[in-house]
Amino acid sequence: AVANAMKDGAPTKALEGFARGAGAKIEDLTIVHDGKQDVYAYEYVQTGKPLGELLEDIINQAVKKLPIPKVMRWGSSTFTFVRPVHGLIVLHGDDIVNVSVLGLQSGNQTLGHRFLSSGEITIENADSYAAQMREQGKVVASFAERKAAIQTALN
Repeated sequence: AVANAMKDGAPTKALEGFARGAGAKIEDLTIVHDGKQDVYAYEYVQTGKPLGELLEDIINQAVKKLPIPKVMRWGSSTFTFVRPVHGLIVLHGDDIVNVSVLGLQSGNQTLGHRFLSSGEITIENADSYAAQMREQGKVVASFAERKAAIQTALN
């Protein structure tokens, strides 16, 4: 807050800390009204990063946070998961996002049902994944759709 930012014409520790945390000099800060009071602010533009640079960490952190009561290791790998992981698809539209998760490099190829499908499936784009897996891989990717199919069959 501007009211607490200066004391005897000198910046307070709070204002200096805010500027340092923002990576700015005090003279680069501007005063804006936040709806309640005048505050110091710093606006900057951060250049974008390739999706793969960000997504790899996000996926790896998400995998670690999955509530899996018992994990397994396979082969000589140090990676653990609920089941052995044999492939990794990470697509953004038509593009393969270059990431490494659980020791695997992302691509756009996978296998379908081990008995009902026939060979490797190349996923054309992110939007076609579910349809291609259903048609070529004989796998229903949607949990809700699988549950409904099982319920229908039971009924």
